[in-house]
Amino acid sequence: MVTTILSKPVMGKSSDRYGRRALIAGGLVVSALAFGAIPTLTGFWPLLLAAAGFGFGEALVTSSGAALVADLSKERHFGTAMGTFGTIFDVGHASGPILAGLLIARFSYATSFLALAAILVLAVPLFLATVREPTTLRT
Repeated sequence: MVTTILSKPVMGKSSDRYGRRALIAGGLVVSALAFGAIPTLTGFWPLLLAAAGFGFGEALVTSSGAALVADLSKERHFGTAMGTFGTIFDVGHASGPILAGLLIARFSYATSFLALAAILVLAVPLFLATVREPTTLRT
């Protein structure tokens, strides 16, 4: 959480400078690597490092994602777009642990974490193929 809080403003500024898509894709990969490593780690410090990596990846995705939604929204629909983004974000945060728990109960701990990490990695080409960087500011 600390990594996410400290990274979001910096990553938001970076997405202003370098674009949203690359940072979102990079954040998904960083999150997947950290998440997929968790079942293989033992000890407090390696797990703390993986959690920090996941927090950094989350900061990349969420700060750039919110900015991308704002960029793609027309000004008159800005509130609706941000409200929808917030709802999707909240549903993801609430359903993630539930889905992980169901997977762990059905499969092994390691298999479940690796499957969820794979989903994050597979989301990258889908995201890059379907979402274009905005060429203009909101109108």
